[in-house]
Amino acid sequence: MTPLPRAAPGSVVSLDGDLYNFIADQLQRLDKWTVQPPLNLQQTPAGNLLSMAPSSSELVLVAILGTETGGGYYHGSILYGSSNGGTGGTNTNSPATYNFQLEYTTGQTQTDGPVWQTASGGGAVNNALIVNLPEQFVASHKLYYSGQGLFTYAVGRVMGKTSESTPRTIVYIDEWPIRPVICKITSAYSQTIGGTYEGEIVAGPFASSSNTFNFPLQDIAPNGIIGTSDCWITNVWEQANVVNSAANQIANGTFVPGLLCGWPLGTGTGSGVWYQVYTWYPIQAATPGASLATQLTTGMAAGTAYTPNEQLMLNRLVSDMTNVHTFIASFYANMKHAGYTL
Repeated sequence: MTPLPRAAPGSVVSLDGDLYNFIADQLQRLDKWTVQPPLNLQQTPAGNLLSMAPSSSELVLVAILGTETGGGYYHGSILYGSSNGGTGGTNTNSPATYNFQLEYTTGQTQTDGPVWQTASGGGAVNNALIVNLPEQFVASHKLYYSGQGLFTYAVGRVMGKTSESTPRTIVYIDEWPIRPVICKITSAYSQTIGGTYEGEIVAGPFASSSNTFNFPLQDIAPNGIIGTSDCWITNVWEQANVVNSAANQIANGTFVPGLLCGWPLGTGTGSGVWYQVYTWYPIQAATPGASLATQLTTGMAAGTAYTPNEQLMLNRLVSDMTNVHTFIASFYANMKHAGYTL
């Protein structure tokens, strides 16, 4: 830009048209600033205000405190503060171990990292509406909360504020559902190939307060079951090894491990689109019953109607059959224990 002429202090100057228009254009340009985040521009009576503003898509850590109406909706609290890399302390399993823990658990009393704001009456402040994007496809589903003592934590992006009288921060979390899960089979889905079931994913942190390894799964997992089917369960093992079984062979109420893999194209019975879970659960053989354990009579022996050689041969044959029967029964039980079927 060509330098403008300078006027002497106290003098009166007149502007030609070109110079006046140049100054007017520059002022209009200054009055029409456009900025990009993290800058924020506000036009006030005193002039334009340029300031720094956080991005609307910043990442936050939230504690899920409870459920809201609708699939995948929760209320929670945004955590603040920083970790100091370990607060020390001991636990019963590994003394003098530094653990990152947002909450203390049985035998581990140290905590570390950010914390939620505390309400005047105690407890965490409900300042976030949390939306789990995958759960929008599963009506009234609550995978992240089961009503137990320990909270579930998630990392999500800030997407604005609610329109409530006391606004809350809206946080979207998007954990794509390809992950290990435990499901309860609620009913069999009858089709030609078999191996397909309706079920419910165990929700929330369902470990017991006294450490999960002290209790069987069937006693702990029901704590995360609300009685609403939310997934299709396809047993790959059954479809591969019991082809066209028609009748599904896993009993209702069985807890099976599996992989959560998105949603099928079909719909669940009266519940919209459900999750799709694949399991590789070997079907156990039936417990050996009367047909194998008791039908063979081994208490008889060859009498004097036979010659001594015939008696010896027949009695040895009875002994051999008894040994074979015992071996087959043991082998059958071991195969059942290993998860195989006939």
